Amino acid sequence: MKYLVVDMFGNDFPVVFPDFVDHSAMLIQLGLGKDRCLGAGFVRIYSGQMKSTVSAFGKSQSLGIMSRLEDSKLLARMFEA
Repeated sequence: MKYLVVDMFGNDFPVVFPDFVDHSAMLIQLGLGKDRCLGAGFVRIYSGQMKSTVSAFGKSQSLGIMSRLEDSKLLARMFEA
């Protein structure tokens, strides 16, 4: 899966979407400019018996924006039930 973290209303807002969609196309669909994108890359979820781990990594080629260290924690909070 791919992800973006965008600035919406002064907050970091994660968006997760399928690999076949370009990061830049998703940003357009959100109606946001590149200046509102804080982090971008790929996300993997590793499921364990007791705990799942979320890992954000890589870089968006279409935007030229890297994943950030804090993105994994932000995405993990999003997936918590």
